Amino acid sequence: SLLRNERDAVPQYGYRAVPRDEHSSIVLLRSRQSIRLPDERELEFTVAAGDHLSFQYLPCVSTKRERGRVTTLLPEDMLADQVLKPRLAKSGLAAETIQIRGVDRLPMHKPKCKPFFQADAHAHVEAVVTDADTAMLAFINGIGHKTAFGFGLPLQVTVTKAGG
Repeated sequence: SLLRNERDAVPQYGYRAVPRDEHSSIVLLRSRQSIRLPDERELEFTVAAGDHLSFQYLPCVSTKRERGRVTTLLPEDMLADQVLKPRLAKSGLAAETIQIRGVDRLPMHKPKCKPFFQADAHAHVEAVVTDADTAMLAFINGIGHKTAFGFGLPLQVTVTKAGG
């Protein structure tokens, strides 16, 4: 993830990996420029302030407390207002509706560290674009925390142009 922000080293990207079977996974990779991977497809996508977006995503919803040493998870009914809306706002989006359809706790184990967890929410969002440039970056890089681990990539995005 250190290379991710080195503009000259690699393109900016976001990804989502999903296990397909015990030996393989499906990976969705999104970047600003071509990476020249097999089966790569180009997608033209633009948004403007006032456009309405509908999308699904899996944001990281676990938070840290006690100086980053304890991972916590708010109750599911508080996640939309307390966690997701502020992160969407930082991504140039004003949330109109957020539906959370469950939360997964994912156990994490690092060498020489105590076990901890990350949590993701299955979220469907209806939002209005407030800052087009910031929203485009969020579409490519992901929304919120832990995007380097595959959280936060908007999927199944539908755009309704302002006034349309």
